[in-house]
Amino acid sequence: MATKTIQKKQELVKLNLGCGVQLVKGFINIDKYLTLEQLKSKKRQYANAVVPKGAKFIQADAANLPFANNSVDYVESIDMIEHMPTKKVIKVFMEIYRVLKPGGKLKMMTNDFDSMAKIWLKYMTKPGFTEDHYYEFSEILYGNQVGPGEYHTSPFNPMVMNSFIVSVGLTLDKMTIYHLGTSDYPKNAQTMGPPMKNGRMRCDMIWAEAHK
Repeated sequence: MATKTIQKKQELVKLNLGCGVQLVKGFINIDKYLTLEQLKSKKRQYANAVVPKGAKFIQADAANLPFANNSVDYVESIDMIEHMPTKKVIKVFMEIYRVLKPGGKLKMMTNDFDSMAKIWLKYMTKPGFTEDHYYEFSEILYGNQVGPGEYHTSPFNPMVMNSFIVSVGLTLDKMTIYHLGTSDYPKNAQTMGPPMKNGRMRCDMIWAEAHK
């Protein structure tokens, strides 16, 4: 009698690129500026860290990923790319392309600089703005600045995002803008923590989906 061989389904290799304090089980969570020990400590800026039991974490630079060519099935990156130094942005996209398998997918979210420019002109160039307005807008534009890696250094709008995606050889599948003041967000995001203040977007956000 023939013996039936049962093959175990191979687990997908999924990266949560620029995870910050939000680790997600089922992903390899990657951040340059944090250590697993800091996240588990729950001290100071890590007080709200989410570290599920068994979640994987690697401290690494998004512009120099420790993965072989064509070895990753899926990359998701929420609110990370705007933290990269401007001249390293293209290196990040090149690395994502390099490590993705043919057919592998990228999903990425970042602030829409066009929206932030409009917010500045609407609220910060007329009488009546307050220090609270200034501090909140500055955090949206420049990051919370609580430590290394928490500064925004590179602006994006839909045209710029599309340009980087296609220039490295990826194919853009979809681009969606989630608008200021709405409570809408990407329903197919798997690594997103609380992205909104008081349940609403603080500026327009770009959500891009692409594949290799």
